Amino acid sequence: MKNWFICSILILCPFPVFAQSDPQQPKPIPSTREEMKKALEKLKTVQPRIPFPKLTSEQTKKPLVNNGIMRQYYLSNTLKDSGFSRTPEPGMLLDPTFKIMLFWIVSRSNNCHYCLGHQEAKLHNAGLEEERIAALDFDWEAYSEAEQIAFRFTKLLALEPQNITDEEYSRLQKYFTPTQILEIVLSVASFTAMNRWTDSLGIPQEANPMNLKTPTFLTETPSKYLNKKSKVCPLANLKREELPSSAEVKSNWQAALKRSPRIPLMDMEKARERLQIQDQKDPLPNYAILLAYFPRMGKSKMNSILGEESKGLLAPKTRFQIRWVAARHDRAWYALAQATSSLKALGQSDAQIFALDKATDGFSEAEKTLFSFVRKLTVQPFLISDSDIANLRKYYSDFEVAEIVQRIANAAYFDRLTETIRLPIEANVYKNIGLD
Repeated sequence: MKNWFICSILILCPFPVFAQSDPQQPKPIPSTREEMKKALEKLKTVQPRIPFPKLTSEQTKKPLVNNGIMRQYYLSNTLKDSGFSRTPEPGMLLDPTFKIMLFWIVSRSNNCHYCLGHQEAKLHNAGLEEERIAALDFDWEAYSEAEQIAFRFTKLLALEPQNITDEEYSRLQKYFTPTQILEIVLSVASFTAMNRWTDSLGIPQEANPMNLKTPTFLTETPSKYLNKKSKVCPLANLKREELPSSAEVKSNWQAALKRSPRIPLMDMEKARERLQIQDQKDPLPNYAILLAYFPRMGKSKMNSILGEESKGLLAPKTRFQIRWVAARHDRAWYALAQATSSLKALGQSDAQIFALDKATDGFSEAEKTLFSFVRKLTVQPFLISDSDIANLRKYYSDFEVAEIVQRIANAAYFDRLTETIRLPIEANVYKNIGLD
């Protein structure tokens, strides 16, 4: 109940709510643009929640990106894939600046100051005027109807993925093609994952992020926006409804077995050809077929998802328990079925699996701490505090903590991709979870 109490306070007193010196409290949520800029500038002086690695001689010779340094040091190659690529992806046609705007909205929604600072810098570098950027927070009417609909969809997918209804999805279809919608979903899913990584670990901002011409966020704000309150930051109580019962879960799985995806899946052989995996004879999972729309990124992401299942510092059961808890709270039926199938393959019963909902009796203190953290970072990433990471570090090494955070971030990506597109559960997975 403590988290929901915090949310209520945020509504009444959005900034500053808590002194950041209190390790038990999350960082403040700035409600105005002036307050936001001060918060972004302040991030340049913070200490990360796990130790920042000592720079190599090679790293000192080039511009530093703190996120990249942390990922390079703490994550295995399998877990590093963030869904981003500097290489243009064939078939992705959305304007790059438009996608930066979506990243800005996701980061503002999640109160991720590190990612928000980078998007601010990139928008300024792209030539957008201050008033145009400020309108993303206060005045969507300054943008086209298509952009406004995309912004609304982006905020909803970032904060409340379980509420992407057919009506919400159909609004996008008025202005965007199926592949453009998939590009939006993939992008937003990647952005939500990156927010969870950079913000929960408290990664400090670079002195001059993205090589801004004026290396400060403390620029002049247009007078009409000085006292306006953000329409994007998470000031509302985002408490999700009570979790559905195990019987309701199974009913949703039955429906998900037969549902039609919102974007048609291509023929499996065509997907194999696009992903360059003709030598494998096992059926491709539906998420891989979906990723084949963008083969360069898709193959990399598919390999990352598969590798994440079999490699890492955490025990196999723990890996899939993290996926399960995240999918459960995201109401991501496809992802939840996948995680359940994997846990059952490891000998877990229905009762043992659904016991993760409370994780009390029969669980160690380390497990209780872990699953509580998974729930919080999945549902309310903007409430993560210093003490949340410090509590994990009592039981896990810093490398394990980084892996835990990244696995939750990857789950956020996978849940949003598979459930937004309404991927049907594969027949073999359905059989594995005992519902045939």
